[in-house]
Amino acid sequence: MHARERERFHLMARSLPLDPDPTAEVEKLGGVIFDATYGGKVSDFSKQIDAGQLEVERLTTDRSRLASELASIPATVEKETAEPAWPRRFSVKWWELVAFLAVFCVSSAGAVGNIVTLLLPSCQSMLAALLMAFVWVGLSVAAKRGTGCLPGRLRPLAYAAVTLVGCVGGILWLTGITISYGGGVNLNHLVDSGILTPSKTLPFVGQLLAEFAVGVACLGGAVAMLSFERHTEVNPDRKVVSTEIGAVDRDLGEVLALVGKAEGNLAELRASRAAFAAEGVAVVRAREARERRIAENTRLIAENDQLIDRLGQ
Repeated sequence: MHARERERFHLMARSLPLDPDPTAEVEKLGGVIFDATYGGKVSDFSKQIDAGQLEVERLTTDRSRLASELASIPATVEKETAEPAWPRRFSVKWWELVAFLAVFCVSSAGAVGNIVTLLLPSCQSMLAALLMAFVWVGLSVAAKRGTGCLPGRLRPLAYAAVTLVGCVGGILWLTGITISYGGGVNLNHLVDSGILTPSKTLPFVGQLLAEFAVGVACLGGAVAMLSFERHTEVNPDRKVVSTEIGAVDRDLGEVLALVGKAEGNLAELRASRAAFAAEGVAVVRAREARERRIAENTRLIAENDQLIDRLGQ
């Protein structure tokens, strides 16, 4: 408080009537004088505290939400390697993989041989016939790759369709064989009986459909035998959420520091206000003590005067 304001307050405290309650009056007067000088700062600190408390509540809510989200995220995740690895040599999976690949090769060779036998007379070129025949093998590979790219709920339907194609092909093949070659086979004249003649349409189509399904199935089995190594790593989602929690904690600490500083300044102002008012109270109490001493001295003088008067008589 400025010395001039303090001097004015002391002067007013010395001139304040002592009746009926001078202490309350001087405290009120001191508060008015102090607020006239520092009331704006008190209001500013109070607003800072209120705004800071609202921000603390918001940040605390955000931190609780992020903490709950962090608790729901697993600490680690397992990821497969991008490239598959061959199973250990001569293990069970290794033999199964070899078997699937061997069956696929035999099935593909059967389909290619069947198609080449049909196309060679018209192509007049073994290379051209082989190239057109390998399209059917590529179709099996493409079908296996395509089914692997389907969503999880559609894959069983795709595998069921491939199985149905294989069953239909097997039925057509058996039916065609029975119809084409079931009648009169002459072992002495096999060429004349037709057993070695090119396949008819029905067994030809049936064999291709069956070979297609077998190829897809063998490729699926071979892929399943490959080992996809998995490795554990820290969940990146937890790192993101942890970073957000750290940012919230940092902001919360800064806001709490500002609120604490504002509360400290406000407490200091209130203490200064009380101390300033106490100065006026001290002046009033000193005046009251002086008045009591004056009254006591006046009473003693009056008693002495009465005693002197009695003695003089």
